[in-house]
Amino acid sequence: ENDTCMMVKSQNDNLSVRCVGEWAEDKIYLLHQYFGIFAGGMKKKWPLNYIEICSGPGICINRQSGFEFDGTAISIIKHEQFQHINKAIFYDYDNNVVDTLNKRISHLNLSHKAIARYGDYNNPNSICAELKILGPNCLNLILIDPTDCSVPFSLIEKITATLKHVDLIINVATMTDFNRNIQMAFGDPKRAEKYIRFLGNGSYFSSSENIAYCAN
Repeated sequence: ENDTCMMVKSQNDNLSVRCVGEWAEDKIYLLHQYFGIFAGGMKKKWPLNYIEICSGPGICINRQSGFEFDGTAISIIKHEQFQHINKAIFYDYDNNVVDTLNKRISHLNLSHKAIARYGDYNNPNSICAELKILGPNCLNLILIDPTDCSVPFSLIEKITATLKHVDLIINVATMTDFNRNIQMAFGDPKRAEKYIRFLGNGSYFSSSENIAYCAN
């Protein structure tokens, strides 16, 4: 439910875990490496913050193998370069997920600089009202990590206008959503609405080339 496993909990702390496919380990590894480059390279030039949208509970389980491993949030918090981050904020739209991640942050004794917050990405103004406390003179690494193409482009516009100096990492769910469903969205305005919000406008659906391609 909401990508949280309802059958098992973590063997380490008996808290909730997120069920993921095999690709998730590669994604987290790449994020971990990029974060090290970002924080290590910029630590003497900027005050640094890390923000994550759609964070999950912090621990993942591979739904095929049952292997348990750190999710994006805990992977970042445990990184040796996290010491250079002033503030880390993790947003999720599920209160159980938020509570679980805050418990894990507390167990790592990092509640003074990291916090999980409830945040609905369909309400960019609410999220950005909180992000204003970070101020305009910081460099912010932002991961937007949805499981489908439902995050509106207006969120990105609002965040970049609010924080000014940002590095964005955006997970575009091509294999799990776009490739499977985009063809059905042509000729179905209700289904297309999600992708129009995601892309920021409807030009993709008015392109004659795209119309012809999806008709085949």
